[in-house]
Amino acid sequence: MLTAHSLISLNNAELLNPSEINSISKGYNPHLYMILGIPKWYIKRANLIEGNSKIDIELQSEDGFSYKNTLKFIDKRDQKLRNLNSIKITKDNRFLVINETEKHQATDIMWNCCMEFIPSCKILYIGKAHGNKNDRTVKERLSSHSTVQQILSDSNDLKINYDIKVLVFSIIESKVATTLGDVSISGLSVEDIADFPNDKNLISLVEAKLINYFKPSYNKTFTKGQVPKLRDKSYSEYFTKHFNSMIIDFRNLGEIFFYTDNVKSFNTFSDCIDYTINGDANTFELLIRPYFE
Repeated sequence: MLTAHSLISLNNAELLNPSEINSISKGYNPHLYMILGIPKWYIKRANLIEGNSKIDIELQSEDGFSYKNTLKFIDKRDQKLRNLNSIKITKDNRFLVINETEKHQATDIMWNCCMEFIPSCKILYIGKAHGNKNDRTVKERLSSHSTVQQILSDSNDLKINYDIKVLVFSIIESKVATTLGDVSISGLSVEDIADFPNDKNLISLVEAKLINYFKPSYNKTFTKGQVPKLRDKSYSEYFTKHFNSMIIDFRNLGEIFFYTDNVKSFNTFSDCIDYTINGDANTFELLIRPYFE
């Protein structure tokens, strides 16, 4: 029997602040996005040192972690240390203002400056980064999407107490065929597996499975029951082509801890989503089955 498997890698990811959505390049058109909530960080103290070329800073998180470091800012033109005339911490201790105009969020300082920092992010919403007909760019879709705007509104009103980030990314598929027994009776060929005319089925299936697995609180569809379903036409080609299973690999994102109310911890370096499309076994179970029969 010839079994077909799909291996999905998350790729070309970019993490954005909501204010950066309008500056997304028209040429950047990723497939999917996640709205993430990150526990807030606060600036405890910040002082200019070494002739106003560096900042001695201490930060503390909403959940009790602390971080100290000496920051230096490099001029992009000549790669020399910048002269920092003044620094100020905003009244809410959430931002560091440099030279009266340059504003840096405490959470961004942690994300960009601490190599040991492994972000812990709550997935609030998962969606497609463009319309089904590919007629809108990620910038247009995110700027007008009602659920995205609702999350931002809830954050501003402190109904959810997180810093909001937008993770946009593409997906790359590798198709794998494995032979178990006599290929001649399988009714399936390698050409059948490789022949996919477009990405619509792929994007729809991965979106549905990510939502079904994590069940983010702001998603309504795909959160209940089993995914994939044979009757869902948006990814029916995977059933037509007799695909057995799919693995979704997150390692290209770097190490992040995702969580939702449904999934308590998901490490992007060590965890993956491995599930069946046709049949009753995922990829790992199918591959090891001959050794135990």
